[in-house]
Amino acid sequence: MNLINGLIWLYICICIVQAKVTSKDALKWNREFSLPNLLGLKDPQKELSQWSLTNKVKLEEGRFILTPEKNTKGSLWMKQDYKIQEAVTVEWTFRSIGFRGSTRGGLAFWFEQGKSGDGTEVFGGSSKKFDGLMILLHLDDKLGESVTAYLNDGATDFDAKSASHFASCLFQYQDSMVPSTLRLTYDPQNNHLLKLQMDNRVCFQTRKTKFMDKAPFRIGVSAVNDASKESFEILKMKLYGGVIKDSLIPNVNPMGQPRVVTKVVNTQTGEESFKERIPFDGKRESITSNELFEKMNRLEGKIMANDVNPLLAKMNKIVENERELFEHLRQVLDLKKAGGRLDLGDDSFQDFLSMNANLDKLIKEQQRLRLDSKLYGERGGGGGSHSKIFSKIIFWLVPLIFSMITLTYYMFRINQDIKKVKLS
Repeated sequence: MNLINGLIWLYICICIVQAKVTSKDALKWNREFSLPNLLGLKDPQKELSQWSLTNKVKLEEGRFILTPEKNTKGSLWMKQDYKIQEAVTVEWTFRSIGFRGSTRGGLAFWFEQGKSGDGTEVFGGSSKKFDGLMILLHLDDKLGESVTAYLNDGATDFDAKSASHFASCLFQYQDSMVPSTLRLTYDPQNNHLLKLQMDNRVCFQTRKTKFMDKAPFRIGVSAVNDASKESFEILKMKLYGGVIKDSLIPNVNPMGQPRVVTKVVNTQTGEESFKERIPFDGKRESITSNELFEKMNRLEGKIMANDVNPLLAKMNKIVENERELFEHLRQVLDLKKAGGRLDLGDDSFQDFLSMNANLDKLIKEQQRLRLDSKLYGERGGGGGSHSKIFSKIIFWLVPLIFSMITLTYYMFRINQDIKKVKLS
């Protein structure tokens, strides 16, 4: 009964803690810059007055359909610009249904500074000379379904085919009845942390961007489906004036990263192989520079993934201690096979040498007792049989004692090394 009461109180405490965390996130929720509950809209024109709908966007059954038909495009923009006070977290809930396969369409999420319009549109949204951040979900010919992040300064034209993205990850989004969540967090106070999560998994995070804290920016989403039946839908959008609990989920299960490889054909055998292109891989760069870059890249990934480096150091220490233990055992076995003598100056063998000296004394004492018993048997005349029995016992007892002492010594040394490993 006491156990049941304890579990009930523990459950109540957990619920209280979760409620406090949820209430903190609820206080950061900015309803003015978020979409209302689309299923509970009573007056769409009034409740969506802060949002601008363009092209073929439809509001249907609690969701915005950006591309309701073939060869359509649509966008949804917040009319008022948003200025970051401390930090910002934006969550979009979306899905793509009705089509899977090759297409030139895509879904773009915009965080744009300034309004630029030159008549052309990128994925049904901003112009080619946009200034800000675009996160694009599309089907790349080489990478497949992926998420890519682009930055533009407003002075150059953006081209999806030739533009270079600064971050990316693989993400299957096509024809999924289950909605997905895109969460973007930007915290200028935390060394300008920019973090993107897809379904609570970290797609990328960096501290090398410093753009959204300088001036207000507007938020939007756009899509185009080309000639396919792919329907992009928006179900929810929430904006928080800070970093929320879900933004701090550790990166224990990172998303797959796109890798571009080059096919190499052996001209002599015709065998095909694939080589991944990595930085510093040119002919003029040394192998040392390449290896250094790879190690730095792995180290940065572990730090950004909230990894614990002390655990790795302890593991390396354990492995090193095991190697020393096996090395000592190997030296003893090699000396035994070679019939050589142990180095008296080596402190690691002092215990073994002292045990060997005591064993020699024990053997000499046993030999002296055997000679005395033999002489006693010869003088007494009737002790010959007892002397033979005693000599046989001694003959088998001495090797047994030697074996037990040797085994005890090795067990003692191994136990000492195990204790050292545990303490380290």
